[in-house]
Amino acid sequence: MHSNSLLQHYSSKTDDELLVLAAEQAGLTEDAKSSLAEELRRRNLDENAPAIRDVHAIATSGPIERALVSVKWVGLWLLNTLVATFGVAMTIGFFTYSSQQFVSRAARMRFMVRFIYTPYSPILIITALVIGYLSYKTFRGSYRYWVWVLPALGVVRALLGWQESNQASWSNSLSHFFGFLPYPENRDQLDSTLFLYLSLAYTVGVLVHASVHDRLKTIRRTA
Repeated sequence: MHSNSLLQHYSSKTDDELLVLAAEQAGLTEDAKSSLAEELRRRNLDENAPAIRDVHAIATSGPIERALVSVKWVGLWLLNTLVATFGVAMTIGFFTYSSQQFVSRAARMRFMVRFIYTPYSPILIITALVIGYLSYKTFRGSYRYWVWVLPALGVVRALLGWQESNQASWSNSLSHFFGFLPYPENRDQLDSTLFLYLSLAYTVGVLVHASVHDRLKTIRRTA
């Protein structure tokens, strides 16, 4: 590949894929190594960073070490899932609680019912989107793209349980968990579906940051 083609090729890869290439670059040509190093610099990824050494260790380690790395990935995935769901809810709860000295209880309850307990909880979803966008400051792995898995399973479990206990049709069950229901009729949504919305918003924030980051790299390269 020519240099420009190599740069384009590496720019299309995820951070994790670049880290793997950086750890196993012995078989690359000099042009490829140079282009890879430039792409790593553009993403603020140090070639000597611990993450790259970890990837190299995976490639040369035994099954126990690889299993430990997998366990670490799962742990970070679970942590990000908590951040995307309960973490977002706790953030809004903290700011609401902090305002009690300045805002009356009645006003806070009106705010909660209108913007948080309301169908689809716009304030919470926007917060999850922002936190997902900023998550790159602390987390870099692909586990950030999969935080919706557990919430989705939770919704399926809750939906099937509600359908069975109420002998409801599929259309009524889906409407109960995803329809536009006012508070307090939407309590089941607040207990299950809302966490799916938050995790999806978090993932969208991650994807938006990745897209913006790629666009900025392209602008810098062509400038």
